[in-house]
Amino acid sequence: MSARPTPCSWERPNNSTQLTALRAAADAGRQAARKESAFRGAKVKEDTVFHTGAAANDFLEGAEDANHGLRVQVRTRQPRGLAGPIDGNFVLVAAGDGLYRELLEPFQGVTTSAKQLIKAVREQPGGKRFKHVLNGNMLRRSSP
Repeated sequence: MSARPTPCSWERPNNSTQLTALRAAADAGRQAARKESAFRGAKVKEDTVFHTGAAANDFLEGAEDANHGLRVQVRTRQPRGLAGPIDGNFVLVAAGDGLYRELLEPFQGVTTSAKQLIKAVREQPGGKRFKHVLNGNMLRRSSP
C-alpha cells in the first residue's frame, strides 16, 4: 500500500531563490492585509505620505482639516504604506490653523517624535482626542 500525501503537506523549497521568493510573497501579503485593516475601506488621498513616502529632511504638511497648516520636517525616511504616526524624530515647523493649533504652538521649533508629541498634547486640557494628526495618511510632502 502506498502512502498518500496529507492535505496539509507541502514541499520544502529546494534552494535559496525559492525561499526568498516565498518570503517576499508572504511579506507582500502581510503588508497588503495591514493596509486593508488600517483603513477598513476608507479612501486615502493619493498625495499623502501613505502613498508617496518621504525622504529624510523632507517637509510635510497637513492634508486634512484637523491638521491644516501643520508643517513638520522629518529627520528619517518615511516609507510608503505608513498608516500610523510618522517614524523617527521631526521638527514641528508650524502648528498650523487646524483643530489643535493652540495645543501645538508651544512645540514649534522643537525636535520630537510622534509618540512624545502625542503624549504631551493629550495631557493638556482639550487634547484628549489628539492622535491621528501625525499619521502618514493625513500628511503630504511640501516644499521647504
